[in-house]
Amino acid sequence: MADINKSALLILNDDHTKFLVTRKNDITVTQWLLPGGRIEEGESAEQALIREIDEELGCTVYEHTLEFVGEYEAQAAGRPGQYVNIKLFTGKFEGVPEPKSEIKELGWLSRKDEQNEEASEIIRVKLIPDLIARGILHSFIL
Repeated sequence: MADINKSALLILNDDHTKFLVTRKNDITVTQWLLPGGRIEEGESAEQALIREIDEELGCTVYEHTLEFVGEYEAQAAGRPGQYVNIKLFTGKFEGVPEPKSEIKELGWLSRKDEQNEEASEIIRVKLIPDLIARGILHSFIL
């Protein structure tokens, strides 16, 4: 059972070789995280995602385009002894992602970041291997 429940948006680049990640202003959480956030009481995962993407990236997510990708659970970044459960979606949005609210920077990760300690455990151990296995995250095109 997870201590923290979140929704996140998988934003892939055009050739599906990289996905967008965020880094928070919070000095206790220094690793790259997926864009999104906590599901508040009374919210659906989709409602939380729409709210969080607006707050963090300044983008409007279109609820009717959201597609469930998967659910992942691992050690929470910056929270020893706590576990996070992330419901991951893809979907269309309007706007250009920019760091807002508690986000200090944006970055891109790829399949080569499976061992990158700067990525949160859930990204390294759960998300990247699953996206590779399902053909969602592609190899680099040479």
